[in-house]
Amino acid sequence: MLELVISVVIILIVLVGLKIVMKIKFKEIKELADKTDLDEITKNLPASEQMTKEMLERINNSNVKVEKTMDEKSGTSLYLVMSNTILLGNMENKYARVQTIAHECLHSIQSKTMLWFNFIYSNFYNLYFILSILFSIFGIYKNTVFHVFIILLLGFVQYVIRAYLETDAMTQAPYLAKDYLESTELTKDNIDILIKSYNDINVRAIPMVNYYLLARILGKVILYVIIAILMIII
Repeated sequence: MLELVISVVIILIVLVGLKIVMKIKFKEIKELADKTDLDEITKNLPASEQMTKEMLERINNSNVKVEKTMDEKSGTSLYLVMSNTILLGNMENKYARVQTIAHECLHSIQSKTMLWFNFIYSNFYNLYFILSILFSIFGIYKNTVFHVFIILLLGFVQYVIRAYLETDAMTQAPYLAKDYLESTELTKDNIDILIKSYNDINVRAIPMVNYYLLARILGKVILYVIIAILMIII
């Protein structure tokens, strides 16, 4: 049991250390995305659905469906590979929506093989994780250390794929956003201001997203280890 406790401590130290080294500051990113003065610049741009369709046309991928999320309180937007749909969150009055929409449009033209693999593999990994917990609770799994290793290994593969997809879309999003904005009636100065802010967000958001993805994987390991320890004690 001691090695399990040590593994949890090491993972927590790694997470804290990475947060410090990568300078992860969630509040800073939120403040950048909530600049109301920049919202004024983009307030006369087309509605999000129309903007998404126009961007899709610019990247020659207009066969993607565009829908609004049913949850009006959700600001999260997603590209769903299984239905080839971009699901738009509630972000109508936010200047950052231009880059967010560009991000999801870029997901739609990424390798379908990789997108499908990410979707199928993620579900497989989550199922394996749930079954591992249940099997540990009911005493079917005896070698806890081995299954910690398997969960960590499977999680690492998921992290690599997902991190690549997200980093690729985030890196290219400002360029697509700029290309779109140059087709609007916004002045060059205003476009430059917006793009600078989008780049400022990305500088902080890319490491944050990668950290968040890794933290989710390591968080699963910690949860599994804690449950395994409780089963040993009980």
